[in-house]
Amino acid sequence: MKTEEYNKTLDELISSTEKIISKGAWINDTDDLDKFREIVVKMKQLIRDIFSNSNERIKDYQESIKIAVRRNPKDSYLEEGKVVKRYLISIKGSLKLIGYTEIKENKLDKLKQKVEEKEIEAERREKVAETKFYGAAIEIIDRLRDELKNNNKIGQDILQIKNELSEIKRVMLDIEEKFKK
Repeated sequence: MKTEEYNKTLDELISSTEKIISKGAWINDTDDLDKFREIVVKMKQLIRDIFSNSNERIKDYQESIKIAVRRNPKDSYLEEGKVVKRYLISIKGSLKLIGYTEIKENKLDKLKQKVEEKEIEAERREKVAETKFYGAAIEIIDRLRDELKNNNKIGQDILQIKNELSEIKRVMLDIEEKFKK
């Protein structure tokens, strides 16, 4: 049964209980007594269907009946009817709270899912940023390596030029010496 069906059934049971209570001494009317017992059976079944602690709730109901009858033994049927009505109204209120709780839990589940999605997205973005950082670092290292190679080549070129200049100087000195002689 869904919440709406439970509420509809509870409304019907509350209405029937009110009708029976309003008649007064219904304990002597077997039809009303049968209807009342049927209401109690349906109420207990609803308690079992709706609540996880149904046994405790049913025991609580039975204790409330005993207390009500002890309080007013003369009109015990009336007291029992009032207790049933209060319990039906209580079940309806509890059902409403359960509905609110389910709505809140659904909202929390959706919120939790969104948070998880955001965390996954943040982690993905972090990995992308990290990858870009390392990519940039590798690119800088490659450029520095190329510059170093160029510097080594320049150094070699300078040495070669120095050697060539030395060779030219030597040749010039040789020529100068030949002209002096």
